[in-house]
Amino acid sequence: MENPKKPTISACMIVKNEEALLPACLNSIKNTVDEIIVVDTGSTDNTVAIAKSFGARVYHHAWNDSFSEARTHSLGYASGDWILQIDADEELEQADIPALRQAINNPRYNGVAVAILSTINDNLHKFYHTRVFRRGKAFYQDIIHEQIMVEGERLPTEIRLYHHGYNLNKEKMRRKWELTTCLLKKQLSQDKYNGFAWFNLIRNFRTQELFHDGIKAGEEALKLITPDNNVRHYTMILYETANCCLHANAPAKTLELCNTALSTLSKRGHTPENIDIVFTLACAHLMEGSYSMAIDCFDRYLSLREWYLKNMHTIPLTVDTLGYEYAAYNGLGFCLGNLGERQKAIDYFQKAVNANPKYLPAYENLARIYSGINNNTEAIYTLLRAVLEGIHSEAIFLKLGDLYILQKAYGKAIPYLEEYLKKCPHDKKALLNIAWCYEELGCMEAAIIGYTAAGNINRSDTNKFDMNLETILEANTHRWAVLHAWARAGKITPPPPDKEKEKTIKDYATRFSIDILVETGTFVGSTTYAMKNTFKEIFSIELDHNLCELTKSIFAHDAHIHIIEGDSGDILPKLLGTIQSTCLFWLDSHYSGKGTAKGEQETPILKELQTIFAHTIMNHVILIDDVKDFTGDNGYPTIEELRSFVLQYRPGWIFEVKNGIMRIHKN
Repeated sequence: MENPKKPTISACMIVKNEEALLPACLNSIKNTVDEIIVVDTGSTDNTVAIAKSFGARVYHHAWNDSFSEARTHSLGYASGDWILQIDADEELEQADIPALRQAINNPRYNGVAVAILSTINDNLHKFYHTRVFRRGKAFYQDIIHEQIMVEGERLPTEIRLYHHGYNLNKEKMRRKWELTTCLLKKQLSQDKYNGFAWFNLIRNFRTQELFHDGIKAGEEALKLITPDNNVRHYTMILYETANCCLHANAPAKTLELCNTALSTLSKRGHTPENIDIVFTLACAHLMEGSYSMAIDCFDRYLSLREWYLKNMHTIPLTVDTLGYEYAAYNGLGFCLGNLGERQKAIDYFQKAVNANPKYLPAYENLARIYSGINNNTEAIYTLLRAVLEGIHSEAIFLKLGDLYILQKAYGKAIPYLEEYLKKCPHDKKALLNIAWCYEELGCMEAAIIGYTAAGNINRSDTNKFDMNLETILEANTHRWAVLHAWARAGKITPPPPDKEKEKTIKDYATRFSIDILVETGTFVGSTTYAMKNTFKEIFSIELDHNLCELTKSIFAHDAHIHIIEGDSGDILPKLLGTIQSTCLFWLDSHYSGKGTAKGEQETPILKELQTIFAHTIMNHVILIDDVKDFTGDNGYPTIEELRSFVLQYRPGWIFEVKNGIMRIHKN
């Protein structure tokens, strides 16, 4: 018996001057589709050459102010059984290719809805659109914001397309929206009763943050479009106008428009409720401070979402908020927190973070509620997770600095305050805080620089120092000033700045050609994260269970990173029994105050060193952090005691202290 024919896929796209993003797009589909059809509408850059370099068949078509016409033109060149419609500013998730192949083998469906992940204002949003369909079973309509109309049923999937077109620079976005506005106005000049064009014009104003223009357009549209001539377009216009009112801080008007839309649909027997309108209604109640009503609407939204996901094939048009469950969880958390139900609020904020790890408001709200119950340690963990997710918000850096100060962890506060001050160098409070941190750590020159920058003391008091403070302050070179003061401050020094630690570890890895890092004292994995691309294998040992679990979740997708729970003094012997290569050891497992773990001893350093020296590999490189703690107090050996201990096992080895880090290695 012959195997059934494997369905073929044609990728169809229209382009114009897309040289910046096109290579990544084509690279993401080149091994998935059977042919690539590119219709160019007038490029003057290298777009056509790039497309041809990927084996695409390129055709030229004059731009006639109609996306539907251009897309339909591209379909005419396709020969595949299925069409994948993709834009130059999108990329297909490689892990979802098997799911795509499985979807097009299902004979029941003529269309496949995929998840479009768009970065908008540095937040990740998810929308669902039909982007895969059988050739000959679908067509486009409308000249702008064109809709794909599919004959028969559509299969809902989580196949991911990453869309970069809403995260361009301001000038590119301005030109993009201006073009869209012109096309929509042209469409309405030809047919003023086109409800879908009115809906998109209002939306276009909202995306440009021209909310009052959107409201005005909505009011004009509602004079022309009524429930009697097109109830679907009428309610869509109400919904988008309500969105503009919401963003214009007019919750009462938002509620009025949303309730009118829901009432109209209910009277005409439309079920279930419109999910987009219910979500907007929830947001308006939240803005108004009606938290119980907002909770009811967010719950209704989440129930509707379950229905919509199961019945997506019956929904004729795109749904905006289907991927907004994380925002609903965040809204529920905010409302419950304001009603005093803090643990429920925490649970919902954590749900929001898990549903969308790039959603900044959820981290901020979760940290805020932890701070409100005086659990600053959990607040810090929450914000550090955001940083490790790549969310580099000035507000997060500032909050981390403030929280570490509350814990009197001044050395940990400094790097985050510095990151904040790079963007906000004139924030007097932040300058005073960083100066205070250095003063508490005994680094008086750096403290005076901070106080001087904040205008808190007279500059004439700083003349005894040999630095040109005026030049430093005018250039805002805070990092240089801090490192300079740190190097000159003698024995009373703060921990070296994180970047200096990272540089030291990388320098020694390169110098001794080492590709395995063993770290003791993971904390929340900041060193591990900084080193993840430097070493082929990283083993990090953390005593605290909660810290360990948090860090494991952060590095869950990094196969070469191993987070191990336990006391490093006990774990190292077992770990080294599995390693037969030279390692770089970063020993940082000593107790560092509230928020870090403490074993039977303040520091297991002697036990760690003894284990390393007993290993069959004789040329490991060892770096020890926090030199300032090795004073002979609280169970710590002195530096001289450590030196004698090391040289007893490794006579003739280098043992030096430089920039707050002990360095031990073969001469």
